[in-house]
Amino acid sequence: MATNEIRGYRLFVGVAFILILGHLMHAFFKGFSEPYAATTIAGVMTPVLVTPFALWHGYLRYGARKMIVFVVLVSIISWSYESLSIATGFPFGHYHYSSLLGTKIGTVPLSIMPAYFAFGYLAWSIAAGLLSRRDSRTVGTDVFMVPIVASFIMVAWDVTMDPINSSITGTWDWPQGGAYFGVPFVNFLGWYLCVFTFFLIFALYNRSANHGEGRPGPDQELYWQLPAFMYATIIAEYPAGMLGRESVQITTHDHHVWWTGDIYGSMTLVSLFTVLPFVVLCLHRLAVDFSKPQIGSGARATGN
Repeated sequence: MATNEIRGYRLFVGVAFILILGHLMHAFFKGFSEPYAATTIAGVMTPVLVTPFALWHGYLRYGARKMIVFVVLVSIISWSYESLSIATGFPFGHYHYSSLLGTKIGTVPLSIMPAYFAFGYLAWSIAAGLLSRRDSRTVGTDVFMVPIVASFIMVAWDVTMDPINSSITGTWDWPQGGAYFGVPFVNFLGWYLCVFTFFLIFALYNRSANHGEGRPGPDQELYWQLPAFMYATIIAEYPAGMLGRESVQITTHDHHVWWTGDIYGSMTLVSLFTVLPFVVLCLHRLAVDFSKPQIGSGARATGN
């Protein structure tokens, strides 16, 4: 990298650690706070902390034009799926948002789209690390494999946070309830469909846009570790909620009675065996890859 690029990269790394630490503290705060305060703060802090990180990290890898396309694709597709499901029940099931997340575009809170983008980009980057696809190209089987893996990583986040944000904080409601602490099984299938859609479309766009030529971008191990570190911060909320809040009974719309302590405890367990393995495996894959001799920047061994 040129001198100015090195300075820009170092600035990014410094800011990135501040944002990661801030989101870690936010996750702890959300776990210990009362549901209303936690939901209100979360609606603001996730866009403030995670979205700038994702935008800057992505800019260094893809450049401005491709990141604009990524943001637009994620925003339009996530809003469309959410609006469709609220109106018809497909693909997530029947639900509606409360007023806790503030301003809405139609029936979907404005803050939902930046959250889809931010965590979608983290999932996309972790998948690239897991599959050793680390430049800006999308070639060969990358067009399917990166979206498939990224979608599993993205849904792992929803599996841990949906029961808390619906059943406990009341950010959204499932009128018919569901077997997973008041959340229906179909919600997670719908999530996979939604996120796979925008990942696949971006992969197809990226393949056609660069014609096999990749933007070099940073290829330092730390740069690729940072999305995994940010993704891991979401885990902090669950043990904080389990240990820091009084366990009380709540009743979901299907008349099931749950203990909030059991929900937080279950989400702690689930996150340790869904979110954390993706982080650990990604960091291990990166350590193995960067321990090998690098054959120039942007070599196919570090493609996508």
